[in-house]
Amino acid sequence: MTRDELLLNINDYNFDSLLCQTEIKTEADVNNYQAEGYYAVYWTAEAFLEKFGVDPEKVFYTKSLGASSLYFNRDTLAAMPLNLEFLQLEKDGTQKYISGLHRAIKNREQAVASNNYTMSIDTLAPSMRMDYFRMLIEKRGTDFSGLYSLFISTYKYSDYGFKNFDSQLFSDILKAKTPGDDEKTSKQIENLPEVINVYRGGNSASTPYNKSFSWSLDINVANFFAARRGSGDGYIAVGTVKKSDIIEAFLDDDSEQEVLVDPKNVNITSVIEVKGLNQLTRLLPIVTPMYQKYRDEMYQLSFAQHSSIHGRAHEARVLLLCLLIAELLELPASDRRLLATAAIYHDTQRTNDGVEPTHGKSSKEYYISNVSRPSPLVAFLCEYHCLPDEDAYQEITRNRALSKNRKRAKLLYDIFKDADALDRVRFEIRDLNLNMLRLPVSKTLTLVARITLEQLKVDSD
Repeated sequence: MTRDELLLNINDYNFDSLLCQTEIKTEADVNNYQAEGYYAVYWTAEAFLEKFGVDPEKVFYTKSLGASSLYFNRDTLAAMPLNLEFLQLEKDGTQKYISGLHRAIKNREQAVASNNYTMSIDTLAPSMRMDYFRMLIEKRGTDFSGLYSLFISTYKYSDYGFKNFDSQLFSDILKAKTPGDDEKTSKQIENLPEVINVYRGGNSASTPYNKSFSWSLDINVANFFAARRGSGDGYIAVGTVKKSDIIEAFLDDDSEQEVLVDPKNVNITSVIEVKGLNQLTRLLPIVTPMYQKYRDEMYQLSFAQHSSIHGRAHEARVLLLCLLIAELLELPASDRRLLATAAIYHDTQRTNDGVEPTHGKSSKEYYISNVSRPSPLVAFLCEYHCLPDEDAYQEITRNRALSKNRKRAKLLYDIFKDADALDRVRFEIRDLNLNMLRLPVSKTLTLVARITLEQLKVDSD
């Protein structure tokens, strides 16, 4: 399970998945629901009422590793965590807990009665907050003070925000914008050009991009949402919007660089298919024989340092990614061998994990000294993989051995640099800058790179 999948488990539950205390009628029910993954289920409805004096119709359980039990009043929309699991740890404090629980419920009910819904919203998982807001609108309507501000504060800390929102409901919320709200939005977008590039990343669990209000100005944010979890295919939708069509923007101190825009006003220019496990499964039988051959050769090489960042595991992943790209581009076996050789040598002579622009040259020299007939292309890839593209392209032009087939040399360089860059997912997906990838095919492999990081087993350095 990835970190993002773990966080999803902690935070991702919805109102439909809640288990009401009234559904637990027997000891067998307790056991059955625990087997299904519901946490902290200890009492039948009758026993719960007798023990805690709280209406069991307002008590719910989740399958989350986070908030395992909730108080939720569907009539008033008061919500708060119950933390019933702690009673197992504090058996002597049960009565004290019950007294505090009653006070907390009373305070929360008083808050919503005074039109203060913020605490209840903050209680809920990000995946539930916009659903809660939808229920609030259905109960209260859209004609109350602070509606739009509450919507914005709820939306910013929600996940899958518009999944259960229709366009009419959103339009009604927009009508609640005050002149002050409009001014804040205008300030957010005043420095943007008149036409803006926008991106949206997702997968089968996401709101379809043609129905989504949420877009980012940063393609890397879109890639994060396309490749962060799961193994199924994802996508990055690329489009343009007019600045005048932006409804809301979250650009200050916001890493997602998010804008809200009616999807009918987004001009889709392309969709990048982010391939997942199915692609990897299809390609692996083809590339595995060569991968294993060169991986075994890698174990015979001498590394200047033992590193979890730039050591054998990294080189093995770069090797595999090179071969995957080469297969997708249908390169001849001779070119694949060159890429594979460069992959297993390129970081061998690194002496630290910081910026070290000379390690490529050192690795080149080690390669030349270690083989009987060194290839100028492999030597070039080793030396220039850690240098700017401009330097590498100039070397292709002036180096006689490379200039004989400049197109080939450039393609192999671009493949190698992209494969090396794709493995930046080992730090975090957001550390991979799609704008720095040189080949369109490489942009389809960000999820494959993440799966490779998680699944490829290589002996540690």
